Amino acid sequence: MKLSPCKQDGLYGFADKDGNIVLPCQWRDARGFHCERAWVKNQEGKVGFIDEAGDMVVPCQWKHIYSFCKDLAAVQNVQGFWGYIDKSGQLVTPCQWKSARSFTRGRAAVENNQGRWLHIDKQGNVLSSPLAQFTNWLKRFFVFIFTTLFALPSFALVQQYTSRVLDANSSEPIPFAKTPNTT
Repeated sequence: MKLSPCKQDGLYGFADKDGNIVLPCQWRDARGFHCERAWVKNQEGKVGFIDEAGDMVVPCQWKHIYSFCKDLAAVQNVQGFWGYIDKSGQLVTPCQWKSARSFTRGRAAVENNQGRWLHIDKQGNVLSSPLAQFTNWLKRFFVFIFTTLFALPSFALVQQYTSRVLDANSSEPIPFAKTPNTT
């Protein structure tokens, strides 16, 4: 039976294709079924999953949760860290990541506490990835360029055709000290 989210009196439930409410409207929010599970949010704002019978298969204890992709779903705990659960709601990978994406071809991209993106397998083992290494290098490069060019607190501009220097904090030129010519 194909069920879709419906809303009645400000709460969400699930209706069949004819519009008959099959699962009562008791959720603050709900999404459609994907991989035999539907995302629901309780009155406290926590999310989990129900099955097509309306049984709670993943308790509403998570701050955020992605839909299942194959066998796993990314979840964010109330402290803000991400991990992965299986379809029964068991934590497979501990909530230790700053950010996480869904699994594709047995890999998921995760961000560690240093802001570095890595790839992990379904057991949570970190994998070496040329794309992740290049992305991290590119991020470090742009941070270096930005801080070098724009974020210095005070710097001097040397005018090309004069022997004077301007202080960035002042509009007055500062005399440039010339070194004696020893040739």
